[in-house]
Order: sequence, then structure tokens, then C-alpha cells
Amino acid sequence: MSYEPTSDLTVYSTVSKGSRPGGVNLPIPLNPNGFYYCGGPAPGSPYPNGSGYSYLTQQPAYYAPDDIWSVEVGEKARFADRRFTVNADVFYVKWHNIQQLIVLSCGYPYNTNVGEAKTYGPEIEMAAKVTDAITVDLAGAYTQAYITNPTGTPGLPVYSGTRITSIPKYTGNLAVSYESMLAQDYKLAFRLAESYVGPVEDTAYYREILGSYGLMDFRMGVGKEAWTASLFGTNLTNKHAGLTIDNTVFAWQQPTITRVSTNQPRTIGLAFETKF
Repeated sequence: MSYEPTSDLTVYSTVSKGSRPGGVNLPIPLNPNGFYYCGGPAPGSPYPNGSGYSYLTQQPAYYAPDDIWSVEVGEKARFADRRFTVNADVFYVKWHNIQQLIVLSCGYPYNTNVGEAKTYGPEIEMAAKVTDAITVDLAGAYTQAYITNPTGTPGLPVYSGTRITSIPKYTGNLAVSYESMLAQDYKLAFRLAESYVGPVEDTAYYREILGSYGLMDFRMGVGKEAWTASLFGTNLTNKHAGLTIDNTVFAWQQPTITRVSTNQPRTIGLAFETKF
């Protein structure tokens, strides 16, 4: 639903429901006579006295779908003859039967449904047309995301208040754009942007915190009518950001070695685009 009290202000609310499918785990090695045994606690295990394993022997190899209800309330406002805009909202998401990765004490990755969770927070976007040619965009969000009621997971290290993996508390971006007409109807466009992602919790053998990072991109192009030629660059500072450590499935026999997947290195190139 939306309402426009004036031509420069829109207030709105949305309610939506979504889901994602479940999946299948690889067979867990619970046979003590097998080549690799995953049926007892390892030294330093987060599962004291082998808890969690009796639970696993009773579970199917698959994990079920999870679903959410999402509510958002926000506004879109324009000021100064629409040269300055502010879009802001608050959101609340109730998560049912949420899927999470649990790494067993032997290092084996195991996806399972861990109960109820919620996420909530504010978001804001601002854009200012500083001059006829220069526009500045600024956006940010703060997100709380944690398990509220762990159900159906006896013996597993998930508790009320455990943060949902891979959801940063803080995100933001800042961009400056420049557009100007050149001779013979050619348009010059330039954009420099910095995006920021705050710390996240992720799971390898142990749950760990991945540090925050910022990535800088640029694009400069010349275009006329249907075509544009551009010089672009991504990750200009060649930042090696830790994106995830959820990759132990490739070598779970050595669980204590944390493997970090990083982002694409500095990339510079040319691009040509046209419309048909």
C-alpha cells in the first residue's frame, strides 16, 4: 500500500511472504568401522560428551524448506525542486525453520533447520544533485539478525541469540557521478563508488568473525544515442576481502584449517554497450 500526501512525498508499507527450498546433505560417516568416523567428539569439540550425534542418527539426509514473513514501512521524499531525495524505511522479518550450516566436531559440514529467527533494522538512501552535472548518492543500513527460538536441534551449538550467519550488521555505499554533454551530442559520464560491508559471522570448523571491508569501483564512458564505450575498474585498491569461510565441504577431513574465499582482485577493462 502507498499514499501520496503531496507530489513530493510518498509513504508506503509492504507485507510479503517468501520461501526457499530445502536440500540434501552428503551421507554423514557414522559407521565406527568406516574409513572416517564422525560419531564422537574431537578434542576441543563444541559438542561435549558427544552430544548431537544421537540426534544426527535419527535425522533424514535432507533439510526442509524455510520461509519468512516480511513487513516494511517507509517513505520517499523529494526536496528543493527534487534535487535532493531521501528514501528511508524500517523492516522486520520473521523467519520460520531457518536453514543454517552446522559443522560437526569431526569437521563434517551439516545443513539443518534450527528453528525460529528474526531480522530487523532501518535503511536510508539519499541523493543530492549538487550541480547540474554532479550527483552524490549515500546509503546505509543496520541489521539485527539472530535466532530467537532454537527448536528441533538438541545437542547442536545453536542458542537463542546466536547470530544468523553471513548477514552483516552494517552496510553502506557512497558514490559521486558526473554527466556532461560534449560536442556533437556525445555524453560524458563518470562514476566513482565506495561500498562498505561490516563484520559478519560465518562457520568453518568454528564460528568466526570475518572483518569489515570497503571496495572502490569506477566507470568513465562516452556515449551517443544507442551506444556507449567505457573504461571501468573494480576493486581499485586491490582489497583482499574475506567473503566466506563456508567451504569446508571440499576438505572436511582437515577441519581446523580455515579456508577463506576472497573477492575478485583489481580488474580494469573496456566495455562497449549498445541498445537494439
